Amino acid sequence: MKAQHSQVSCVRRPGLLAGQLGLGLGVLLQLNTYSVALGASSLALVFTYPALKRVTYWVRPHAHHAAPAIASQ
Repeated sequence: MKAQHSQVSCVRRPGLLAGQLGLGLGVLLQLNTYSVALGASSLALVFTYPALKRVTYWVRPHAHHAAPAIASQ
């Protein structure tokens, strides 16, 4: 049996993005100031890690735990 990949049409993408952003904002507004600041400060690591991968030899997380590929029939 062949796996089906769901795709979002170009027309529906803005609505999906707006819904996800709205949901994220709703969760963010429920948090206290300390939690928002802590989350915002962690974004520095999220943005710098891809750039640092280009200039360092750090191992990717879980690279050695990759699941074996399943042969298609």
